[in-house]
Order: sequence, then structure tokens, then C-alpha cells
Amino acid sequence: MKLRCLITLVLVGVSGTVGAKEIPQDISVRAVVSTPEFQVASAGSWWDEDLEMEYDPSRLTFKDVTKEIFVKSHYGPIYAKTDSSHYFFKRDGGAQDTRRYQIQLNRIRMQPTPTEIVSAADAAQGTTIPFRFYGFSGVGSSLPGTYRTHVTLTFETGAP
Repeated sequence: MKLRCLITLVLVGVSGTVGAKEIPQDISVRAVVSTPEFQVASAGSWWDEDLEMEYDPSRLTFKDVTKEIFVKSHYGPIYAKTDSSHYFFKRDGGAQDTRRYQIQLNRIRMQPTPTEIVSAADAAQGTTIPFRFYGFSGVGSSLPGTYRTHVTLTFETGAP
């Protein structure tokens, strides 16, 4: 009886795949276990808002966005990285802007590789560090409109 059931299942499985079309789908899953001894939070609630860059018509450029982030870790220094070494804005319904932008945390320019932004001693006490989103030097021209970009920051610390 057991042998007959196994053969039936195998035949059903084979017949089901012969006529089926494949649609591959890649799914990325990331699991993070947070601990109360490692904290990263915006000073205020600015992470819940769209950040807005103000245009300076006299310099034909955008002003820097500066904010603060609170960080704390009992496990060692805190590292951070971005998903890109620089960012471009895309105009809503249009092309990419020619100017490049980058991010600094605690006055350190972020890269796609983890960089120490807070020492173990400062991290253990908890500290507020500056966040800065700014353009590379040089003047570019932009068409009137709304421009957007997406930034991903990842913070890391030692294992508990």
C-alpha cells in the first residue's frame, strides 16, 4: 500500500510539471534580531517624514539636509554603510538629475562598506551624531520640478 501511494504522488508531480510554465521569482528575506542594548533612532521623528532639500537660486544648488541620530551599543563600536557611494535624484516623470549627492554620519562619508562612525566608549554611553545629505561641489542645472531619491542606511555593532 505504501509503495502504491508513493508511485501515485510521483506521477502526479511529474504530470503537473510537464504542462506548467515556469515563472521564477527572486525574494530577498532579511531577519534582524534587535536588542535593547543596541539603539539607532532619529532625534525627533524625521525618519517618518520625507526630507526636503531647499533650492538656493543664488548658487543654483540645493542646501544640505542636516539632522541628528541617537546611537547606543553595549557591544562595541557602531558601524554604518549605505547602499551606494553617491545618489542621483530622478525628476518625477522625467530624467535623472546630473548632480551627485552623498551622506555623512558623524562627519564621515558613507560608503557601501561598513565604516566605524562611533567608538565603543561613546557607543556605550549613547550619543547623538550628525546626519548630513549634501551635493558634490560644482554647479549643475535642473529643470523645474520635484526630484526624488531613495537612501538605505544600515547600522551594525558587535554580536551580543
